[in-house]
Formats: sequence, structure tokens, C-alpha cells
Amino acid sequence: MIGLLPALLQVFESTSDGMLLLDERMTVIAANAAAEALFGAGPGELGAAALVWLLPGGLGGGRHPDRPERSDRTAGWPTPLRMARRLDGRAFPVELTVTRLAGSPIAACLLVRDADGLARCEDRLTFLAWHDAVTGLPNRRLLHERLRAMLADPGPRTEPVVLVAVSLQPWRRLLDADRFDQGLRRLVVCLHELVGPDEGLASLGSDTLALLWRLPQAQALQGRLDRLRRLLSVEGSPMAGLHHAIGVARSAPGLGTPAELLQQAERALLRSLEEGAVACCFYSASWMAEVAEHHELEVSLHHALERGELTLHYQPKVDLVSGRVRGAEALMRWTRADGRGVEPTRFIAMAEANGDILSLGAWALQRACAQAQRWQRLQPGFRMAVNLSPCQLADPDLCPLVERLLAQHQLPPSCLELEVTESVMMDRPEQAIAVVRQLRQLGVRVALDDFGTGHSSLSHLSTFDVDTLKIDRSFVVDLAQGGRRVDVVHLIISLARTLQMQVVAEGVERPEQLAALARLGCGGYQGFLCSPAVAAEQFEAIFLAGIDR
Repeated sequence: MIGLLPALLQVFESTSDGMLLLDERMTVIAANAAAEALFGAGPGELGAAALVWLLPGGLGGGRHPDRPERSDRTAGWPTPLRMARRLDGRAFPVELTVTRLAGSPIAACLLVRDADGLARCEDRLTFLAWHDAVTGLPNRRLLHERLRAMLADPGPRTEPVVLVAVSLQPWRRLLDADRFDQGLRRLVVCLHELVGPDEGLASLGSDTLALLWRLPQAQALQGRLDRLRRLLSVEGSPMAGLHHAIGVARSAPGLGTPAELLQQAERALLRSLEEGAVACCFYSASWMAEVAEHHELEVSLHHALERGELTLHYQPKVDLVSGRVRGAEALMRWTRADGRGVEPTRFIAMAEANGDILSLGAWALQRACAQAQRWQRLQPGFRMAVNLSPCQLADPDLCPLVERLLAQHQLPPSCLELEVTESVMMDRPEQAIAVVRQLRQLGVRVALDDFGTGHSSLSHLSTFDVDTLKIDRSFVVDLAQGGRRVDVVHLIISLARTLQMQVVAEGVERPEQLAALARLGCGGYQGFLCSPAVAAEQFEAIFLAGIDR
């Protein structure tokens, strides 16, 4: 117990609240430094002061009305706010807590807290509830209330309310926290030039500001936005030379709540951030309708497999010399439950963006291998081609998946050809080349799709180690007219022969294109001249009939 005395004395002296110790006669026998400062006393002066001077109202009767006094243990209770008095006579409010100490030379301990200080803390907390701590600007909550007032009662003003959201993400990426806050405060001072007496600035978050304007004409709005961009781009500013993301929303007849206007401004800001090159985006209902449609389509795509809405169609690959169908390319098609079809370029890009492409791609591989097994029995050597997305090529489970499917369907590996676009090969060439090498070690063939449209040079072909080159349709469309495209196609075919690769031309739609390819020595083709991609049943009918071209 004795060992605790130094520690208790340290607590007594270091606490930020005033503490007074009283004896049984209610005389102050000790006071900490905080109490002396609170009552305006020097060291030891409070011991000579009468308690009735310091606390004219006394201690409140010795017990809390709701708490009976307990003589068997320490009892403490707070009392209501009361007036205390400094030694110089000035009165001030305090919050007093009295603790009775039975069986001790110290009869009571008084904890005295300055109520003026509490009020200042409460005022600060109230301010922070409605304002941003760094800039002092109204926060989202207060902006919402101001918008509510402006939209509900515009008064004599007839101009629409304009809400402009400005992202400072470029600052936050480049600056540390202290420099960001300093730059933000300087920017806020400058932005006050852009708001009138019944307009305002606000903070929508850690790196987003809002300007609230009333502007009568579109020209006035454009002029104000130009001034805003100049302020953001001033020489020496951390934002100079960076993309400025700005979203704008305007009130309109029938606008329901301030939340709608805030949401519109922030959605326009998000679009500006996503598009990058656009300095300012205006909210539009038509654009939001597109966003809503895209979202609905994305949700539907996520469930398309389990609903049985996806199918594979097959486009014949034809040997140019014999005119016979030697294989097919499996192409995914999506028909929604209401009968509407979705363009493959649209939903495949969506699936690649949201990660669904891995499950869709695995399903396509499984279905294509199952179909290839049946058609391979009808004609040995029949080859099924399946497209791989960039996500699939980067998936470590791709090669094990292909190996499992080949074994499951007892499909000769050489009867499966996986198509990879030239641009995918060039994005991460080392990774792509390694995966292609693993696939070919399984015995699977690999084709380089859309050749000629990417950014690789012909010298890369020797390192890609693929089996087939597919000449992009853009080289085929004008092939019959001669010119430089003929020279390019001839060069591709000659190089492929040198590297012992097969060549297939895409997008062949007219006999004269086919004739030009035959003269150049192309080995195979696919396109509408033979058949578009069709359902499995139709393809089988065409395949069994034997197509001669």
C-alpha cells in the first residue's frame, strides 16, 4: 500500500481536472496544480481559503438524491452545474464530483471541471459535426441542409442550383498528408473567389470539394467553370498539368431531394475520373439510363450460365484447296430469357472487366471439347478452335483445366486449337509465350488471331511458337482490289510457310476475295461466304453434307 503513494501522488498532480482533498471540517488540505490554476491561486494558497468562498453553494447535502450513501465503501457522485468563485472574486460555472472517503484522514475528494471549457469542447464537437476538420468548410451533412433550403424555398431567385464536384485525387497521389492539407487550405482560399454571397463551398470527403452556384445562363456556367479550371491549373500549383476531374449537376423541375442532386454531381465526377481525358462531365439522364442498363446487363450476365441462356455457335473452317470443312471455331452467344440477343463484343468485354470471363471461358472450353468429341468420331482429324481471353491466359489453372477436359472427353490434343489475339501476346509476351509453350507441350495447337492488327513486328513470330496465323478481316476486305494489302498478305503467307505455320484468312465474304487468297497460296478460310456461326445442329447438317467450294 505504501508503495502506491508515489504513484497516486503523481496521478493527483498530473490530472487535467482540478482536485481538492478535504478533511472532516471541510478544510482544503491539498490541491493539485490544475485546481490552483482553475481558482486563480498560487502554490498553497487554496489551503487558506474557506470552502464556502470557493463553492458558495456547498457540496449539495452530502449525498446524491438517487444514490443512498454507503458507509462500507467509497461513494462518489456528480452534482449539477454550479457556480464557483476564484480567489479574485470572479464567478465561473463548474461541474463538481464529490467522493466521500470513510475511515480515512481525507474525508472527501472534490473533482472540479471548468464548465466553460466543457462548453468550448461541446461547441467544437458541434462544429465538427457540420464542418470539415481540415478546411473548416461545411461538410456533406451541412451542404445537404443548405441544398434542402435552396430547393424548397428559392425566394426571388429563379436561377437553377448548380452543384459542382471537384476531385483532388491527383494531389493525394502525389503529396504526403501534411502537404496535401496545406495545399487544400490554400486552394479553398482561392476558390472563395468563385462563390457569391448566397452560394457556397463545401467538402464532400477527404479529397473532394463542392461548389454551390446559382447561375442564370449556360454561358455564365461555362465562364465560371473556365475560371475554376484556371485556378486549378495555375503555375506552381500541385494540380498544374494534371487531369482535373469535375462533375456538374443542375437542379431541374421535379427534382425530389438534395440527395438526388448530390448523387448526380458525384456520378458525373466518377465518369470524369474514369474517362481521364475529359476535364468536366455534366450529368445527363440519358447517360444514367445507359449506366443503369449496363448495370442490369452485368447482373444478368452473372446469372446467364445458371439460367441456361448461353450457347456456343460454330463457324466452319474450310480448306481452301479441297473446299471441305476441316474444323470449326466455337463462338459464344447470349440470348436472354426475354428473347433478346446481346452482341458478343459487348458482353464478352463486360465479362472480362468484371471477372466473369473465367467461368464463362471454362464453360465454353468444356462444351466445345464435348462437341469436338462427337464430331471427331464422325470425321477423324476434325479440329475445334476456342478463343482465349487475356484473363484466361493469365490464369494458372488454364493448362490443368485443358488437360482435364482432354482426358474427360477422350479428345486427341491435336484436335483442340486455342486462339490468342496478337495484342494479348504482346501485352505480357514473356508470360504469354510461357503459357503457349505449356499448351503445346500438352499437344494442343495454338493460333495467333487477328494477326496484323496488333503492335508486334513480324520478327516476333519466331518467338511466339504458334501453329496457325489468322489473317485479320481488315486485310481481306479489299484484297480483290489489289494494292499494298495484297503485298502484306503475301508477305504474311510467305513468312508463315517459312516458319512452318498454317494460315487461315478471316472474314471472307465474296468469291473474288477467295480467288485472291487462292492465288496467294492461303491454306484455309472462314467467313460468311461459307457460313456464319450457326447452332450445333445446323453445323452438323452442313458438315455431314460435305461442303464443296
